[in-house]
Amino acid sequence: MNKFIPLLLIAAVFAANCSGSKMLGGSGGTIKTEPGFGPSQVYVPGGPFTIGGSLADDIAYTNDVHKRETQIAQFMMDEHEVTNADWKLFVADKGNEFLPNDTLTWLDPHLNGAKIIDYYNDEAFANFPVVGITWEHAVAYCEWRTEKVRATAGESTAPFRLPTEAEWEYAAISLHQSTTKNNFEIVDHGKTYPWYGTELRKLDNKNRKANTYGSFLANFKLEEKGVPPTKEVKNYWPNDFYLFDMAGNVNEWVNDQYQQFPGERTSSSAEDYPLFGVTSLVNEKSRVIKGGSWDDEPHWLIPATRRHLQKDQAAGTIGFRTVRSTHIQNEKASASDRRSKRSPIARN
Repeated sequence: MNKFIPLLLIAAVFAANCSGSKMLGGSGGTIKTEPGFGPSQVYVPGGPFTIGGSLADDIAYTNDVHKRETQIAQFMMDEHEVTNADWKLFVADKGNEFLPNDTLTWLDPHLNGAKIIDYYNDEAFANFPVVGITWEHAVAYCEWRTEKVRATAGESTAPFRLPTEAEWEYAAISLHQSTTKNNFEIVDHGKTYPWYGTELRKLDNKNRKANTYGSFLANFKLEEKGVPPTKEVKNYWPNDFYLFDMAGNVNEWVNDQYQQFPGERTSSSAEDYPLFGVTSLVNEKSRVIKGGSWDDEPHWLIPATRRHLQKDQAAGTIGFRTVRSTHIQNEKASASDRRSKRSPIARN
């Protein structure tokens, strides 16, 4: 039990400083906030991490995943992807230029390509992840959500943004301190996916009903797919940070520009980065997508895998979620200063 004490202390401090927060079940207690104008967010504790540690072999791009140790700062993350309902609020306020592209009409191959549903406009799919939006549109949504929340919670509210690739991967694999060695994650920690083990079906019935045995743990490419091929958010079990759909359903945009060696590009030299500038698929407009989708093989569900798309392009397999930075210790230390200046209390 001692390994969870630090997280419990952090949770207590955070709950005292965060409006609208509540505790969820789980190891050490999970904090959930409801900032509005989008999904609820959960607290992701910072910690040491090996980027690329969940991937044994990089079968897609030679030397694309470069394992390296780093330290991740704590942050808040949407518990699931932004939904059609969330996106409609944004479009209603900002204009039709942000409507998803034509990938939002799903076709049934068994009916000679006949139109089945209007995925975005049909209210039956309000709680499904929005797709067909570009990286640029996702960034615009983050800015809009920040503006809306600050209008009621104050200008000191941390801005919404896309997660960095390192933050996203760290949140997906959701490791606890008990799985580290010498302060850094060990690669053979038992998590190839956001859950323990290498299976894609639920095989452990502990604390679960017997009829869940054999259920898939994520929405990925199978021989037969329904229409739509996406699933409603929170349809599968969350990971250890209480985040849903960090594998499968839809890929997710992250903030990073795609580079062959993520986060370490110091020049555009072809010698240092053979892919950069050589093909039109990798250039200054390339952005990273993570997580795998309903149309992907299981390999792409591994958190360390990474692909890219141009920031002004969209696809029916790509959505996103937002994050916010949080600084619990700094808030606690400066609380008296804020009161003395009678400035709005920061709400994370």
